[in-house]
Amino acid sequence: MLKSLKFAVAVATGAAVLSLAGLAAGSSVAGAATNRVRQLQVSNWFGFNEGPSGSLGNVTLVPGPATPPAGTGSAKLQVDSTGRASLGSNAYKGTSLSQITAMDYWGYVVGGTTNQLVLTFDVTYDTTLGNSAYQGRLTFIPSSPPPANAWRHLNALADGTWYGTAAPGNTHCSQSSPCSWSQVLGFFPHAAVRNDPIGQGALLLRLGGPITGGATAYVDDLTVATGISSTTTDFEAGGSITPTIGPSGSSITAYGYGFHPKAKVTVKYATGVRGHKSAVVCTAVADPAGAAQCTGNLPAVAGAPGVHAVTLKGRGTAESLIYTDDFVLSS
Repeated sequence: MLKSLKFAVAVATGAAVLSLAGLAAGSSVAGAATNRVRQLQVSNWFGFNEGPSGSLGNVTLVPGPATPPAGTGSAKLQVDSTGRASLGSNAYKGTSLSQITAMDYWGYVVGGTTNQLVLTFDVTYDTTLGNSAYQGRLTFIPSSPPPANAWRHLNALADGTWYGTAAPGNTHCSQSSPCSWSQVLGFFPHAAVRNDPIGQGALLLRLGGPITGGATAYVDDLTVATGISSTTTDFEAGGSITPTIGPSGSSITAYGYGFHPKAKVTVKYATGVRGHKSAVVCTAVADPAGAAQCTGNLPAVAGAPGVHAVTLKGRGTAESLIYTDDFVLSS
């Protein structure tokens, strides 16, 4: 399994890693709050494919499906047979597992197959040792298969089991012999979501790994609470791009919602090079529902490796509407 934010490490230059680390620093969860996400950015919620090169693992922010548990939209995860679509945030890094009082989300799996939409996070099993090196992930698997084409609420502390992907977690809680949440706390009383100055510590909702024939699922209304704070994330239709990582000249597809019907939507990429204007990647005309989609290529010389902004701009229902997403340039 790939490490959290391996897409950042794959940039392969120190400057790029430092740039991404600075932007990826999530804020600590503090106070009751609702976070409505309409664009995917490294500093908030990000989407990426953890599958092998050439596989499909897309994350987009879309309307529906049906009636979502919060708002009118959700995050869509789509994979082919080998893709691994991951939707993640570093906002929970350093959170002690013993302090978590709630961890739940809603999922919708197209077709109601046995393919599970799972919750997983980078983990440090004993924070008293002062070691923030990557120790794998702790992964929640629901105890029952998802219903067909319907929203389902999942309480990760009670509605399934957990397993570690690497030692020491998989010594006590393996995929073949997983643990309840209380058993996890018993084996690892000082465990926490990883908190590393460069690698950070991501909590992810993921689909894939591999799935024969591929799959599509949606997620919404994630709540993580401790004794002193609670944060609910509501994913809404907005702007997103796929893929989110690649070299100069990469082909990307942009998706946007909420525009005025027939509005021209322009997608631009910021090279970050002084004196160079943002490059137009593609343009589209919003359909009667206000949705726009187009595909184009990044510039052949797209700037320094690291995080670059991709904007989707057009007339909204009342005023100009702009979404800003992040693309991680590898070379």
